[in-house]
Amino acid sequence: LRYGRYRRQPEVRVQMETQGHLQRALIVLRRRGFAQRPGETLRQLADRVIEQNDACGPWFAELVQHYYAHRFGQQSIDLAEVNRLTREMARAPRPELH
Repeated sequence: LRYGRYRRQPEVRVQMETQGHLQRALIVLRRRGFAQRPGETLRQLADRVIEQNDACGPWFAELVQHYYAHRFGQQSIDLAEVNRLTREMARAPRPELH
């Protein structure tokens, strides 16, 4: 009977899953040498990754676009698409070190 009171609303669950995917994407970027700088927005980070020609940059930029549209535009988010983008980031080839 009490269980129903504590179940998360669907929108809260979606927001939490989206945050989880975003955190995983930031971990992928850190492993590739891209840490978010103080005061740097996600879009600025995506631009920096793309400028450095990292293969995961376009995937991250698209993920950020979806995240911003959901968070600030009150648009629904496709968790399957967000999951796909995060997976593609992790699979993207790393730049060769010379």
